[in-house]
Amino acid sequence: MIIKNDKTFGAFIAFILSLIGTVSLIVIKKIDSKMISNQWIIIPIVISIITIFLTFIGLKYTSLTVLNMQWNVMSNVIVTLAGILYFNEVHSTYEIIGLTLGFISIMILSIEHLF
Repeated sequence: MIIKNDKTFGAFIAFILSLIGTVSLIVIKKIDSKMISNQWIIIPIVISIITIFLTFIGLKYTSLTVLNMQWNVMSNVIVTLAGILYFNEVHSTYEIIGLTLGFISIMILSIEHLF
């Protein structure tokens, strides 16, 4: 069982939101590229519903701003890794710099919540 520490549980929820959002984006990309049939669209729909409930839980442990920033930046990093490792996408130098700065921003925003 996860211990609901106020300082880290919000970040954990943001991480879970990021992971399930990544799964949703991968399914959508596969549907769009005709790798799987359109019937799989139910997965992103269900994930969107789950996201609503997880957001309510996350807001009990952190502010709207921090939860949103953690979720967005973690999601960007995870989706980028999935794109590179799974879909063999290539990114420009500017995109890599932007992703690096995004990761740094989440660390700065989370520092008081982690310690």
